[in-house]
Amino acid sequence: MENQKIIEQIVEGLNYYLDTLALPPHMEKYSDEMCSWTKAKEGFEYGPGGVYNINFGNISDDDVRQAIRVCLDKGAPRWWFVNPLSTPANLRTILRSMEQSLVDDYGMAIPLENIGLTRSLLKNKNPEIRVKRVDNKNDFEIWASIINTAIFNVPLIDPVFYFPLCENGTIKCFLGSYNETPVSTSCTFMNGNGVGRLEFIATLSDYRKKGMGKAVCCAGIEQLLNDGASIVTLTAREMGVSLYESLGFKIYY
Repeated sequence: MENQKIIEQIVEGLNYYLDTLALPPHMEKYSDEMCSWTKAKEGFEYGPGGVYNINFGNISDDDVRQAIRVCLDKGAPRWWFVNPLSTPANLRTILRSMEQSLVDDYGMAIPLENIGLTRSLLKNKNPEIRVKRVDNKNDFEIWASIINTAIFNVPLIDPVFYFPLCENGTIKCFLGSYNETPVSTSCTFMNGNGVGRLEFIATLSDYRKKGMGKAVCCAGIEQLLNDGASIVTLTAREMGVSLYESLGFKIYY
């Protein structure tokens, strides 16, 4: 598969993830020909959000700045998901000059030639580690608490609003325990085109470097492959890249 096609699929998975996060009733979504964004509705303090699917086209820098101002006037959040499909090419520079915040993660996927390696790693061999799929409200509350503590440091994922997506299978969530203590998480998203995405990979700080991240990632990857994903994608901060590369992921941007 050509690199450009894989980049498109990584971005497709990212957009689907953000669209899905906008589904609960406390969230709102806006979309037009230039961009989309999601954020918590007025009256709700927390909710995941950002501007994505950004396509201002090849217009002048001044016109791009004006388009950004229009988005902000309409209520867009100040976090922008910029990737190789975003236009114009110098969008990052313009956003930074306007003191906007960039979500500038690495785009990664498991190429076909690495699937064999990845499958060989899927089975957890550490008896101290147990990973299970979340299937009840209590476990989901624990899952959300770990994410909010380990990633966001605020209650961004509200278990009341997001559990229905877990319950109906829109998202599939995994909870990892170390010696019976829940300490790590992952989650899968898959759109109708077979693009799978791994998300919410988190481990409480006291339990890092014990194999928990690998264990919950493997559970999510196995779920996506069993569900028929044609590709497994994610976006990563720099601190997570080495873990994902050890599981067969490759950086595409």
